[in-house]
Amino acid sequence: MKPYKVMPYAVLEREDWSVDYLMASLEEKADKGIPLLEWVNINPTRVDKKEIEKTTTYSYLDLSSISHEYGIISNPKEVLGEDLPARATLKVQEGDILLSSVRPERNHVAVVDETFDGCIVNNTFFVLRPKQRNHTELLYFVLRSNDVNEQLSLLARGTAIPTIRKKEIESFQIPDIETTSENQQVAQTLYKDWIFKQQNQQSVQSIVEKRFIEHGIIQTEENSDLPDPLYTTVLSDQVEATRNLKDLLLKARSGAAISSKEYQEEGIPYIRIRDMTGTSVSMEEGVYINEATAENNAKGKVQKGDVLVSRVGTVGKAGFVSDELEEAVASQHISMLQVNQDRLNPLFLLYYLNTSCSVDHLLKLASGSVQKFIRLKDIKELPVPVPDLKLQEQVVQEIERQITEQSNDSLKDQIHDFTEKLLNKSN
Repeated sequence: MKPYKVMPYAVLEREDWSVDYLMASLEEKADKGIPLLEWVNINPTRVDKKEIEKTTTYSYLDLSSISHEYGIISNPKEVLGEDLPARATLKVQEGDILLSSVRPERNHVAVVDETFDGCIVNNTFFVLRPKQRNHTELLYFVLRSNDVNEQLSLLARGTAIPTIRKKEIESFQIPDIETTSENQQVAQTLYKDWIFKQQNQQSVQSIVEKRFIEHGIIQTEENSDLPDPLYTTVLSDQVEATRNLKDLLLKARSGAAISSKEYQEEGIPYIRIRDMTGTSVSMEEGVYINEATAENNAKGKVQKGDVLVSRVGTVGKAGFVSDELEEAVASQHISMLQVNQDRLNPLFLLYYLNTSCSVDHLLKLASGSVQKFIRLKDIKELPVPVPDLKLQEQVVQEIERQITEQSNDSLKDQIHDFTEKLLNKSN
């Protein structure tokens, strides 16, 4: 006999109910958690518009200010009072937690530290103010957990921009975690370590340029056109061999233009410039196409080991095609470079494309005033340093070792294990 579930009338009477909402309601009841309102006050401080001065600059946070990947505030804005958007209605203080009401599956959750105390916040966030300040880090890790994020995602309604309403977050239940002094201390230590690590990360470009300079492949040069920094990098005088990129390739081609109407949530990955990280391709927020569309746009299919270069907008951004992305299709704004590996290590080329030496050269060849673009034939003229393959491999290994050393993986595992322990103890 098939199992049945009884839907409460309070849920079924809603005019805007959805299957996801019903399932979330049932799962919340099954989990027997604690209402979020018992832990926090929601949106406790509103902006008094009468106190906003038009010519005063205010620190302002919106969705783009939060790194969903790292769960930190990374890009605050400075906005004149007269330019504050209509949604700038909330104010935060140190210890508050920001939780996005839109697209909750993206996990825009962050803690407000002393740097952002008093900031004005877009009301697409819920501002959660813990009733006990020493619960902030515990709640942060719980809200960032996969289990709770999935429950929040089920509450969101709307196809274009899935959104959680305030009355739903007010009735939302979270696991009844143990708030012992030991757990509080562990949470605070892990959070402190996490923030320190993110704030002290070296960019890939910094790591790459340091190694290339050490091996005499590129060198720094002052540039009066650049106020900050006052230098750029150029090919080193010590480089024994330099070749135009076209002489080091087996094949170079551009991707395919596919209408957004063809996008779907599963299928063949369709790589866009926004999916390129500079060293890899991330489909975390990617789109997909069906097999028929991929076959009709076969010219855009990538191959394992291809180096990708953006041609429009952010000119010169790079990416690398790993095993799992073989047979994906690249956008028409991306060029795919198949390297002659008897002469050039594709990863060496990938990292060289991350240097200001390469980026500056490609930008000089780009056209367009509103939106920059570069032709494939111009990309192929890029001068590339070609040390012997043994040195290329050594440089690649050194770069990847340093990138791995500053990886978040170990700390991520500690946070995951701690959060799982909290959630499991509450069940």
